[in-house]
Amino acid sequence: MNKTTIENKVHELHCQIWASVPENERPESVEGLIDLLNPEYAANLLGIEVWRMDTLGSFGNRGDKFEVAGVLERNRNLIAVSEKFPSRTVRFTLAHELGNL
Repeated sequence: MNKTTIENKVHELHCQIWASVPENERPESVEGLIDLLNPEYAANLLGIEVWRMDTLGSFGNRGDKFEVAGVLERNRNLIAVSEKFPSRTVRFTLAHELGNL
């Protein structure tokens, strides 16, 4: 995928999110608009279940261990994210996994 294709897909998703909110419930503040960009909101709109877990384990070899931040299970319409990381990392990871769809 090239940059333009990705930007178009994100724009389409933003339009879907906006259209999913009833007119009388649409936010009027910047904070409310930002809440609509939460990747968990987008996941729910797309029918993807989100599990927030204490940890997803680690992987690695030769003494190097890396904590797993997120997992996408397409066949189950599921994204699991580890809450072992700061909230901004969890949010990024969820958005990243959505991008893998």
